[in-house]
Amino acid sequence: MIEALDHVNISTDDLEKCRRFYCDVLGLEVGPRPTSARAGFGRPGL
Repeated sequence: MIEALDHVNISTDDLEKCRRFYCDVLGLEVGPRPTSARAGFGRPGL
């Protein structure tokens, strides 16, 4: 059982499929994502 995962950077063309894998297969939950422009996220993500 995975108890924690601090940070992962994965590029994908199918964000929902990637989310399903990490949540449904590995049992992880979607956590908060920084929304600040200073965070450097220029594309959708989880």
